[in-house]
Amino acid sequence: MRTWYRSAAVATTLAVALACSDGSLTNPDGRMQSPNRPALTQVSNAGYTTVNETVDGTGHCANGNPNVNCNIYDVKSSVWMNGGPVGVSLGDGTYFFAVLSPSGQNAEVNDGTGITVDMGTPHNLSDDVDAYTNRTFSIAGGVVSYGGSHDFANNKIRLANYSNTLNPGGVYIMAICKILDAANNNLYPVDPASCKYDAFKVQSDVCVVDCGGGGPAAILTIDKFYDTNADGVYDVLTDPLITGWQVFDNFVQQFTPFADNNAPVGDHVVSEGVPTSPAGWFISHKDIGGANLLSAPVSLQTANANDLTVTVPVTANATAAVLFGNYCSVASGGFTLGFWSNPNGKLVLGANDPAWRNFLNDAASNGTLYKASASKNGTITLSTYTVPGGAFNTAFSSFSSWLTAGNASNNGSALYMLSVQYAAMELNILYKGVNPNAFYPQAGKTIGALMADVKAELNAPTTRSYETSLIKLVDYLNNSGKVIAPVGTCTPSF
Repeated sequence: MRTWYRSAAVATTLAVALACSDGSLTNPDGRMQSPNRPALTQVSNAGYTTVNETVDGTGHCANGNPNVNCNIYDVKSSVWMNGGPVGVSLGDGTYFFAVLSPSGQNAEVNDGTGITVDMGTPHNLSDDVDAYTNRTFSIAGGVVSYGGSHDFANNKIRLANYSNTLNPGGVYIMAICKILDAANNNLYPVDPASCKYDAFKVQSDVCVVDCGGGGPAAILTIDKFYDTNADGVYDVLTDPLITGWQVFDNFVQQFTPFADNNAPVGDHVVSEGVPTSPAGWFISHKDIGGANLLSAPVSLQTANANDLTVTVPVTANATAAVLFGNYCSVASGGFTLGFWSNPNGKLVLGANDPAWRNFLNDAASNGTLYKASASKNGTITLSTYTVPGGAFNTAFSSFSSWLTAGNASNNGSALYMLSVQYAAMELNILYKGVNPNAFYPQAGKTIGALMADVKAELNAPTTRSYETSLIKLVDYLNNSGKVIAPVGTCTPSF
């Protein structure tokens, strides 16, 4: 599916850079836009670059489905603008398109004169050839209407002619901006943040000789690892590389692992994509061949372009390596002591009787369970607890009372409290899908490893302070606290 800047993390960089630092906009000649302009009209849905095989023939798209998801072309003239796929085409209205160079962004999406190419700002490559009025088109019900001099066929408009990009990798940006709103107000010059943008690459324009970097092309790699313990450090023994994660090299979509063995020298803007689901993904690491550039993990739901992006200097006869690290935070899935002592828990245990009793009573294989009682003078008596045999209702009644009493604060026994928390978590693992392989950051180990520690303490008690610390850790899991999903169990969608 076509990835738009407006729907990806890189959109923030583009929109911010197109606008002035004080939030206002200027025309290319430096004049401020009128404060009385109509309110910003956002371009809805999507238009994108594609080929037109009925006009140009086949073989002009170098990646993906030519008519759906092409963003690498053989020559500039092969690139056409499509008003969008059926059902999600550009909304009705009047627009213009422009082709930009991505060497930096400002308000030059609007046509202008007197632009200095070597100032490091983007150049509107279309206005070197014709005015925006010749690139104006209308949409009505997904149907494009166009009367300018560009080729027009099959609901598509040829972008050519436009000047060559300033980008050594042959990358261009197509902009689509609305110039008439519902009230037919003139919106030109447009607010760049209201436009939609689509990156594409032209192979014939890729610089391989004399690219301004002092030599031949180099190698650029982009990799991503799953940070299994969320520590922000890449451990080659435990942190596997992620295949198929969306990344961008100079705004062109790629997927990890990515390697360009003929990368143009110069700076590359590299960023990672943001999954549409699930919501628990974090970025914990990014580097360009050195130390982690992030001071702390950042949720991808709230990350900004700076969190997700690095500028990578690519030099001749060398490899520039970009590495990102991510993990997925999920709820443990644990159910509380209250659940296992109420009718809902009774239904689960009844469906698994007597297996649950046999498991909890197997002290040799599992932990010893304790109960405690207090005398009138405050003395605590500790004894082992066994789930009764015989009728299920009788057994459950005993077990429910044992859990409830263990949750009270007046028994005074850490071993009793640890026993009930342990029993609930074991049932959560057995019957409620808690994954013992999930990493538990607060404990510094997996859920399964923590439960092994609890079992060892129940079978050979040491100190109350240690038992109290274990109680807090297991109670958090029994209340569905956050853990790190095991590798391969939290699949991202883009």
